Amino acid sequence: MPMSLIHAYSQTPSRKPVNALIVAHFDSHGVSFAAARARVLWNRGEEVEIISKFPETGPQGLSSGQLKALLDPYAPQRYEFIDIPIDVRNPDAAIKTLVDLAMIAPIYYYDHHETDVPFVPRLHHHGIYASVFGDNVAMAAALELLTDNVAKEMAIIGMVADRDAAVLKLTSRELVEQHYLPTANKLDVVVRNPRLVGVNTPGEFAKRWALGEIGVAQFGSVQYPPEELAREISGRVVEEGSIAVMVDWSDQPLQHSQWTPKTLEQLLLLRGRFIAVAVVPGYNPRTHTIQGYDVRVLRYWLAPSDTPVPEEVVRDLIAQRAISGNVVGHADYVSIRFSSAEEARRVARTVYQRIEGMQPSSVHLVNDALVAQAIRRDFQQILQRLTEILETQQRMYTEYLELKRRQVELLEQSTEEQRRRYD
Repeated sequence: MPMSLIHAYSQTPSRKPVNALIVAHFDSHGVSFAAARARVLWNRGEEVEIISKFPETGPQGLSSGQLKALLDPYAPQRYEFIDIPIDVRNPDAAIKTLVDLAMIAPIYYYDHHETDVPFVPRLHHHGIYASVFGDNVAMAAALELLTDNVAKEMAIIGMVADRDAAVLKLTSRELVEQHYLPTANKLDVVVRNPRLVGVNTPGEFAKRWALGEIGVAQFGSVQYPPEELAREISGRVVEEGSIAVMVDWSDQPLQHSQWTPKTLEQLLLLRGRFIAVAVVPGYNPRTHTIQGYDVRVLRYWLAPSDTPVPEEVVRDLIAQRAISGNVVGHADYVSIRFSSAEEARRVARTVYQRIEGMQPSSVHLVNDALVAQAIRRDFQQILQRLTEILETQQRMYTEYLELKRRQVELLEQSTEEQRRRYD
């Protein structure tokens, strides 16, 4: 062999062979499921590596192709993609990245985002084994995470981190709120800053967690900023009703903006309500300057089923503002941008009043379904009060009958004594 070829081969980096290369989203959900899946595969004796890193193992990493360079050091027998949705802004490029990787090894794609559903036929056409599940419990079952107790615990933490109410199929609400939610919240901090536990990427953390080298007790000592922030903004609640709170957080500093939804959730837990309406600055993520003020509407993920859905509450506002690109979010968490803080406060108050059912149904902006929900809540309260009154009346009537019975007995005894004396 010519020396130039020998030199070329010697300079070619060797790739690490693995049975499965798990590629997971960099958030708490993706990391938890990746760690749980690694345990399941290790228990079978498979060689496994976990890759999870911001921003490469997210939708943009798929569409930009950055992900391929991150996976290049490995020679897997198969890829397992977990919780990474197709980039809806550039689906063709995202699918091309998967197709290119599928030329190296088979890809098993596990996700639960509805936005993936239209792309499943295309993925199947390219030989990618894609599955999109209705909830995280179904996805965990498909990944066999419920077959191992430790893996199941990790999976439950991931479901709670993802705020998927389907987790109640596996555990109680009480346990979720008292144990799993605080743990998932601390994990959220760690995956944003893995150096807090001595690693560089979410993937490294997932591997060490799966191996037992990092435990819940270790990352459970991490401070969760939204807890303190919620206590701070609790003093800025300007309206509070039976199910909703409205808070003016228009002076929110930039460093706290990343925690807005989590802080609103903590505020709801603190106040015992189900929907938060907030006014916050609309920061530009690149320039960090304020480009308006947002009205954020968040519904607690374990709220009762008849609690209004934010997307439905502000459907008309979404239609008005979406043209200018000033709407983001999903059904349970909506953000709408306005030009001034005063305008945002005015809209926030309107939204709050709709939720509480305080506006008359003749106002054309009120959603009839929301009014019906408010009336139903009021009716349930009235019915409960009437039931209490009826129970009180029944108890009083029973006591009255007992008193009358005793009076009759006393009267009979008195009559009998009088008769005996007469005789």
